[in-house]
Amino acid sequence: VLGNLQTSFRLLGDYDAPRLMGIDVHLQKAQEVDLKITGSVKNLAEFEGLNLQFSGESTNPEVLSWLMFDQQDHMQTVQLSGVIIGGIEDLLFHDINALVKTTTGLILEANGVAELHPETYNLGKIDAGLNLSFSAPDTHAVNLLNIANIPDIGPLSTQMALAFSKDAVAIYNLKLDAGHPNEKRLQLKGDIGSIYFKQDQTLSELNLQAILESSSIATLGELFDTELPELGPAQLQATLKTRGSQIQLENAQLKAGTKERLRLEATGSLAANLHAPDIDNIVADLDVILRGADIAQLNSLAKLDLPDLGPLRLRGNLVVNKSIIAMERTNLIIGTDETTRLLATGRLG
Repeated sequence: VLGNLQTSFRLLGDYDAPRLMGIDVHLQKAQEVDLKITGSVKNLAEFEGLNLQFSGESTNPEVLSWLMFDQQDHMQTVQLSGVIIGGIEDLLFHDINALVKTTTGLILEANGVAELHPETYNLGKIDAGLNLSFSAPDTHAVNLLNIANIPDIGPLSTQMALAFSKDAVAIYNLKLDAGHPNEKRLQLKGDIGSIYFKQDQTLSELNLQAILESSSIATLGELFDTELPELGPAQLQATLKTRGSQIQLENAQLKAGTKERLRLEATGSLAANLHAPDIDNIVADLDVILRGADIAQLNSLAKLDLPDLGPLRLRGNLVVNKSIIAMERTNLIIGTDETTRLLATGRLG
């Protein structure tokens, strides 16, 4: 039982355009549910001319579950208020204030204006009137849809502005900070643009500044169920953009390892097909520098058995074109003038 429902209204007009005036709806159940709706509807048949004020709060998971993807065990409380005006073709929510809390620690807040634009409307930043922010103690608390294989980076906080149409939602002014500064951390800042409900559409406005850091590059591999060599701390900075069906990492800068052991640095760009982002569709152009205090440091990383010949320095341009991988303009130096010294230049692959 949801609670005690009290309703009153006046029905006016004719059969073609009935009006509801003086709407007053109140749903209440002890301290668990309290929902009020007041206002009017000018044309009930066409569902036009809405002017409805709503406010409510609930701590009853049976009431809240339909709001949060049927996650009854996760819901704790919801508070919301706002005004609905317009109709099916020009629905507008304004003065929105909402607060959602879950038992797993997710806190979500929303305020502002949300206008539902028609299909094919070209959403832009000017339409992003709903401000959304949320925080959680870990990534799993945000996974209300129970999507498989989402890595847990750690605690996160996010802010964004949203715009809506009948076939898309757009995200602007995104600020995301996840993880711990001294362990692993992801920061995103910028715009995602329109995300279309039809899968054949692309992300045309993606423009995100991304920073991914970790005290161990092997730990980053564990997040994505990928085995990476233990080089030490790592940092990746890049700009994420889209070009048609391609998602690109522009101005990418990767630094991994330490000067005492091995140090890897790479700069350049990488692109993949947005609809099939596997290794066979990757195109990359990276300037790579690998330095090591001793070439024998490569033994554990590459499962080799190299002799102790002294320090290593490798410089080159790594080019990936789908399944073809090559190192161009390669310059390899092993050893010192005082010991055995090996020099090599050319192309690998």
